[in-house]
Amino acid sequence: MKEFQIPKTRFRRSNHVGRDIKLALDALHETATIGLHLGSGSSRIKCLINCDLYNSNADRRIDACNLNEFENNSVDLIEHHHMIEHLSFSDFEQAMVEWNRVLRPSGYLIFTCPDIRAVSLAYLKYSLLKGLRNRDEKIDYVIKMFVGSQEHEGMFHKNHFDADRVRRIFPHYGFEILFIYSPFPKRSTPSLFVVARNCS
Repeated sequence: MKEFQIPKTRFRRSNHVGRDIKLALDALHETATIGLHLGSGSSRIKCLINCDLYNSNADRRIDACNLNEFENNSVDLIEHHHMIEHLSFSDFEQAMVEWNRVLRPSGYLIFTCPDIRAVSLAYLKYSLLKGLRNRDEKIDYVIKMFVGSQEHEGMFHKNHFDADRVRRIFPHYGFEILFIYSPFPKRSTPSLFVVARNCS
């Protein structure tokens, strides 16, 4: 499988970095023999197996914490976007063990999630400015970033991450952090993009 080309970020606009991230991801997708897109929802990633426990449009109905149908060291790439924050602490631990098990040595774990530091700053900003201008709608939206939209069981937020927490926790499960970038992708929820490699 092709190596992930880590983009240069210093003195560059975020849209240019974002373009390079997308190109690097496309190259990985095209060269992965087996790649999993976990928690895919209604979105699909070409060349990957789109997996979701709650969405019938997925290629496979699979729990991200239980990948029993895949053998040890059989997967080149696991990717998920705004899914990891939906895992409880115990589910997160189980998922990390499973992802480490199925990924081949040097296989990639790539994910995005809300950047809890940026979300917290947004809450403080809107709360402090409320006296100058009505910010109730923005505050309510930020609350959903903390707790999830909650339309069904799979849409509650049960965990949160920032760059420091990712760097501290993931090595305990056998993952080397290669790249962290925020904000990516461009969306209303401030997002953290992480590329890690199975080093166990």
